[in-house]
Amino acid sequence: MDKVAVVTDSSSCVPKEVVEQYGVHILPLILIFEERSYRDGVDITSREFYELLKKAKKLPTTSSPSPGEYLEAFRKLSKQANGILCITLPPHLGMAFNSATEAREIAREALPKVDITVFPSKGPALAGVHCTSGGSCGSFGRRPGSGYPGCSGYDGKGECDLHVGYPLLSG
Repeated sequence: MDKVAVVTDSSSCVPKEVVEQYGVHILPLILIFEERSYRDGVDITSREFYELLKKAKKLPTTSSPSPGEYLEAFRKLSKQANGILCITLPPHLGMAFNSATEAREIAREALPKVDITVFPSKGPALAGVHCTSGGSCGSFGRRPGSGYPGCSGYDGKGECDLHVGYPLLSG
């Protein structure tokens, strides 16, 4: 088995058809309106979110997936792939990168045969571009950071230069 699984959070805005075609695993952000929490894309749709936003007296807050949620995703994905590419929000926009990195460290002992690469996108929706290219990476059977279509190289330090969009998927 030489497959790469891709995991990200719902801030990436990866289209449903891309998620289905490439098997991208999406962890929901928690959207907090006043006293109520919703799992993005699970308990609340985008349309419902914007309706609540129109009526909100104060702006909602968000919470990133926990290290435990990332670890559970890594465990699940390790059954179908020996490489996992985890794309997060950049550290200055939330705790996702830190949570995923913590989960990767735990997974190194629990899942020693699985290569897990965690890196932040340059912004929320840009993770969708990263995931699109990462999905192609998995489809072509390449390892994270090994030079997949659209990626001019991941340096292992949290940056990957991607200069692609969704058209890459059809190629």
